Amino acid sequence: MSVIITYTDGTTQSCQPTLFDTIQAEKYATSQGWGSGGTSVIATSSYATYATLRRRGFIQTGQTFEQWAQTVARMDTSEGTRDEAGTPSDDGSGDLPAPLPDGPTGPSTI
Repeated sequence: MSVIITYTDGTTQSCQPTLFDTIQAEKYATSQGWGSGGTSVIATSSYATYATLRRRGFIQTGQTFEQWAQTVARMDTSEGTRDEAGTPSDDGSGDLPAPLPDGPTGPSTI
């Protein structure tokens, strides 16, 4: 799933947060007293987006989450698209391994 960010100046950007980014968001949420286990879903998902952009070099060096968030007008999600940072989508392209094949009892799980 990709996140489409619309900034207050009207520009847009998209990215696809990874598990690593989501974990970073949960750590930040806990350190900020936002709660855990999904009690602050908007803030945590926003931080995961910020973490993705920061890791990919799209956030100015030294720009805090709070500073970045003040420039965001809205965030939307989109299924199966490729982000500006080149993160593969669920369409099978890119460098991620293919999904596990379906087993005799249905889709494989990990």
